[in-house]
Amino acid sequence: MEEIFALSDAITVFKDGRYVCTFDDMPSVSHDALVQAMVGRNLGDIYGWKPRPYGEERLRLEKVKAPGVRTPVSLSVRSGEIVGLFGLVVPGAAN
Repeated sequence: MEEIFALSDAITVFKDGRYVCTFDDMPSVSHDALVQAMVGRNLGDIYGWKPRPYGEERLRLEKVKAPGVRTPVSLSVRSGEIVGLFGLVVPGAAN
């Protein structure tokens, strides 16, 4: 995208074979405005995220202990949530 701004005097955007708009004054065009014209929606809504009500609780862990974990872990997961758990790789741990 940087090259487009560096090399262009004007940009015309087509989406699905149809004219969307022309930017004639490149110094006044923002990266977000150009991408919004290209994708057809506001960048803030690029994933279609909307607040949603929480579903019912599907999993609850209370004070779970494990080797190498300093403090017990508690968590709750509700329907519709995506939860990722990870740990750091310690050199030599697989040996």
